Amino acid sequence: MISKMSHRPLTESASLLEVINAIQLSTEKLCLIVGGSGKLVGTVTDGDIRRALISGMPLSSIAADAMNASPETISEEALVSRRVGKQHSVDHVVVVDRKLHPIGFLSSSGMHRQTSAPIVLMAGGIGSRLLPLTADTPKPLIEIGGIPMIEILISRLAKQGFSNFFVAINHLGWQIEERLGTGEELGVNVQYLKEENTLGTAGALGLLRGAVDEPFLVANADLVTSCDFRALLDFHVASKSSATLGLREYVHEVPFGVVKLQGAHVANFEEKPLIREFVAAGIYCFDPSVIGTLHPPQHLDMPDLIGRLIEVESLNVAGFPIHEQWDDVGQLKDLERVRSHWKGASG
Repeated sequence: MISKMSHRPLTESASLLEVINAIQLSTEKLCLIVGGSGKLVGTVTDGDIRRALISGMPLSSIAADAMNASPETISEEALVSRRVGKQHSVDHVVVVDRKLHPIGFLSSSGMHRQTSAPIVLMAGGIGSRLLPLTADTPKPLIEIGGIPMIEILISRLAKQGFSNFFVAINHLGWQIEERLGTGEELGVNVQYLKEENTLGTAGALGLLRGAVDEPFLVANADLVTSCDFRALLDFHVASKSSATLGLREYVHEVPFGVVKLQGAHVANFEEKPLIREFVAAGIYCFDPSVIGTLHPPQHLDMPDLIGRLIEVESLNVAGFPIHEQWDDVGQLKDLERVRSHWKGASG
């Protein structure tokens, strides 16, 4: 049965930003690219976008620079006559008419499959930058739109097929445990990693020893994001990495003219250039072997853990760009901004 397209195809000259918006609005998580005659010329998937970003391609680039120019297709005529000649290896096969205009998809049934992969939510921090709100309330329980941040995150991840959660707690942790319970009301299973002392941003992972035997994800419990954790998990497994960092592009403008010198000579002069860097987004995926390198109870911060893994040649660390909505509610101004733009937990 042909699934109708949930988005309007874009042309080859559309910007990457337009493509990203189309993918996020698409139930297929894919954008069709057509030529001037409406003929299918390519597709751009979520993975294509992330590879483009990690290679340094700016959002102003055009769709043609990132698209797959040889997508898998099947003709409407072949479907009608049941002459389907091969099994397809992708989630979506584009159905085209005689003029090669896209008219729909053949979709795999596994788009929202459940996964046993655990997710560890780091919820033990004091949240000092959000004082006085965090004096009597743990940061993950601060509400946005009347819903605690940690519940927003768990609900979104449950919709992606995750059901197995570990929540690391310390500061006012009893409130989080009382609120979430076993996770039954959210349709998931929640277990707790209780830090007797503050273990830093990564030390609680040592408490997973013997409890996890497959790749697992880690996220700060105070993030408000629509990041596709399934895509991160798939990327991590495909790259055969020991650790994968979720990355966010950070752009800032130098407020002065920047001068590059060669000796005493000016080689280049650029007025207020934009500097683009990838920063850690507080989202990670790890191979279970990493747990064996930790010795609880031990204070350890995430940069130290990642640095340790990078130093060991046999442990490969990868990066995964996050282009979806992502907000780190670190300060009061961030909280107010997110609250003012809030559109609901399902967004």
